[in-house]
Amino acid sequence: MRFRTVVLVALLHVSACAFDGSNQVASSDSGFGSEPDAPTSGGDGGANQSDAGELGCQNFASLFNACAIEPTSGDLALTLSGTYTFNTDNGVLEDPAGDPVETQSAEVSALNGTIRVLMTNSFVLGRDSALRAEGDLPFAIGAFETLSIEGLLDVGRGGAGARSNCEEGNGSAGGDLRGGAGGGGGGAFQGAGGNGGLGNGDGNTQGERGIGGTADNALPASPLGGCPGGDGGEGEDDGGSGGDGGGAIYLSSGTQVVISGGIQAAGDGAQGGRESGGGFADAGGGGGGSGGYIFIEAPTVVISGAIAANGGGGGEGSGDGDQGNDGQPGSLNAIAASGGADGSPTGSDGGAGSFGAVLAGLSVDVAENGGAGGGGGGAGFIIIAADNAMLAGSISPPAL
Repeated sequence: MRFRTVVLVALLHVSACAFDGSNQVASSDSGFGSEPDAPTSGGDGGANQSDAGELGCQNFASLFNACAIEPTSGDLALTLSGTYTFNTDNGVLEDPAGDPVETQSAEVSALNGTIRVLMTNSFVLGRDSALRAEGDLPFAIGAFETLSIEGLLDVGRGGAGARSNCEEGNGSAGGDLRGGAGGGGGGAFQGAGGNGGLGNGDGNTQGERGIGGTADNALPASPLGGCPGGDGGEGEDDGGSGGDGGGAIYLSSGTQVVISGGIQAAGDGAQGGRESGGGFADAGGGGGGSGGYIFIEAPTVVISGAIAANGGGGGEGSGDGDQGNDGQPGSLNAIAASGGADGSPTGSDGGAGSFGAVLAGLSVDVAENGGAGGGGGGAGFIIIAADNAMLAGSISPPAL
């Protein structure tokens, strides 16, 4: 397996000292890949924050200037049982009881837009804890020392940075047809979305299929979330909504990143075709959302847990008066998310989402008499940049 030692700009393969607040850079909004200021001499021969070791702070991150963001006081340990939430739009972290946790974060400009960086000296997410990040901005955690994920770090299913519109990555909507609507196309990112199915298989006119989003094999220049699936077409009832794409997470440490728990950036499963009673329904299922984005960089990266950016399953079409079942959200392991099935006798099943080295979502090729199933979501991106990578866990799709 190949691991990137250069990502857009040269990584700084050095250990970082703990942050020295007296040497902090004035601005907390540093540009993409920016370096700390060059050393300067004053009348007393002093040096600024960019000098290594005892002379001050040394940047370690490739996509932001770690020395320009004051870190959270002390070491940040999230160990309470339950789910913490972090809002990337306002930088507020709440514990499982809903109480705020004091942290330091900053909005930082990157090539694909602004990201929110939570800065720490060291970071640990406990084994009985989860951290869910939500908001429009992608989420990043920077740590001068060890960054450890023992629990679940979650930006999947419309989490932080998931996109609502990806243009060519969006799955298109299924066609409307009262006798049997088409299924929505799956969302795409690294992998293509699956096509939705044709509805009204026993009729002279079929409900048109939604087309899966187009894969983009170019490595994103900075954190970027996944893409949504298309809605199912309207029959006698509404089509199912397409699944949201996965969000974007970026972890950077000056020493090591250790993951014994999980990082989830999978796409969501789509709704099945709706049924309101009193008719055949015959609505299309939505397309599954694509996987999102995970980027991990440090001199040493150790993964014994699971990280995933898989696609979600497409929704089942409704028919014969029965609602279609929803597709499953993308798995945390290298297992396909199943499309919706077994809810309607005349609606076709949804397509499965991407998994492992299978980057494309599954298309729906069977046309039943009612509404059609939606296509599965395609894979997102996982990027690992390390001099020393020990990867014994599950990584789906494979890391670049």
